[in-house]
Amino acid sequence: MKKTKKPEPITFLFIVPTLNSYKKLPKLIDSLTNQTYIFWRCILVDGDSNEKHKKWVKSIVKKDERFISINENKNQRGIYPAMSKGYKSAFINDWIIFLGSDDWLASRNVISSLAESISKNSFKKIDLLISSTDLVNPKTKKISRSHPIKSDIFVERERFLKLLFFGYMPNHQSLCFSSDLLGSLMPYSEDFDLAADNELILRLSLCKKFNRILFCTQKSINIEAGGISSKFILKRTLEVARIYFRYYKFKFFIPFILRYTNRIRYKILNHKKI
Repeated sequence: MKKTKKPEPITFLFIVPTLNSYKKLPKLIDSLTNQTYIFWRCILVDGDSNEKHKKWVKSIVKKDERFISINENKNQRGIYPAMSKGYKSAFINDWIIFLGSDDWLASRNVISSLAESISKNSFKKIDLLISSTDLVNPKTKKISRSHPIKSDIFVERERFLKLLFFGYMPNHQSLCFSSDLLGSLMPYSEDFDLAADNELILRLSLCKKFNRILFCTQKSINIEAGGISSKFILKRTLEVARIYFRYYKFKFFIPFILRYTNRIRYKILNHKKI
């Protein structure tokens, strides 16, 4: 009788840019270490933080070898260059999620649920998973905007590109990339300081390796409101308009207007406590 090879576990890589954020990070760190699924790593990419932060991160790395700390390149500072550098540490079979220091996993079973979805559908050659996320007000603990996914569904390339044109834009943190797909998209554009994640998503329209997405009902990430983008709303909005123009030329106003219309609608319909 011929023996079959034992399948390798599905592995996940979380990439987190940091800058003096040691007071915010414990919620994220705890949400990772409390996961029921153990095959993950987290790379903290630091942008020249102060000594308190560096000392705190060093203690985390010492306690759990799944946490890795690296420094940004001195000539390339910022969130997106940090994410691009973090990707260089990915293994060929990793599934990759980008998070901020103030984000955290929504439950103890998030990674196990994602692994199960990938495993069950491996024969369908998924390139990207998109799961549900909530934006949470840090003071009231209320959900200020929810991005729910109502059913597990496969979406082919052409349909997804139509969704983008009609204003759909998933939260960056809701994306779980196959290493192969992400490698064909990297690095993040250096033309945008606040919306390079949106540009990366629209770049999928040019990517030959991109074929199929799995939308998952699994609520994966809680995102704390009040990040850097919310502090520079006008600049980010102008960057978003430039990105849409780059990909849609003079039709850019269609996805641009529908994007913000959808955002207002979600905010009104999904304002509730977690």
